[in-house]
Amino acid sequence: MSVPSALLHRYGVPAAVGLAMLVALLLPLNLLANQPLHHDEALYATWAVTLAAGDDPWLSAIPIDKPPLFLLLVAGAFRLLGVTETVARLPSLLATAAVVLLTYLLGSKLYNEATGLLAAWLTALSPFTILFAPTALTDPTLVTLVLAACLAAAYERAGLAGIGAALAIATKQQGIFFVPLIAGCLFVTKWQRDRVVGSLVAETRQGPDQSATSHVLPSTSYASSFFLGLFLTFLPFI
Repeated sequence: MSVPSALLHRYGVPAAVGLAMLVALLLPLNLLANQPLHHDEALYATWAVTLAAGDDPWLSAIPIDKPPLFLLLVAGAFRLLGVTETVARLPSLLATAAVVLLTYLLGSKLYNEATGLLAAWLTALSPFTILFAPTALTDPTLVTLVLAACLAAAYERAGLAGIGAALAIATKQQGIFFVPLIAGCLFVTKWQRDRVVGSLVAETRQGPDQSATSHVLPSTSYASSFFLGLFLTFLPFI
């Protein structure tokens, strides 16, 4: 690789990803403070105000239909920056930038850097991304946590994948529907690695029984780590 190509790869790709994240932050800015709150946004913000005030930290006097993680994030933003409509939407805006970064990382891990970069830009320019970023809705945070869990699964970090899945469910109930996707990503990644390891084992002429045993035990360990991480993380939110 020539020096200019090496420099382009070293600095150009991070710059392109950073620019995609910046675009995802800037494009929705006009809508951040200039559109009225959707009724769901107003409801979540009201619950978050109650949490931020500390009057009813468990929201026991209010019938709520959402898990608490997103409400806690908005309440934290209110405590730090004050109670305004714009502040209520900041967690979603920041989550959108994280979605772009995680899309790049996941695409690069599963395919290659060019695929990850293309996916990041398509995400940043998606109309759904632009519309949901400046809202006090749960969806951007949910997508962020699902992608983080998938990325952990792609790196075979079963416990972290379980934690990400639990946090996604603690953000929005529909997060439970992504658990098969996250678990599938984990075990497909492991299966692909085991194929490579199995080929190396065969080349070194080790017995097939020994190879099979070495693959079965980690699968059990992966499942245990994934579901233990999921359960222990979600337990405080029950």
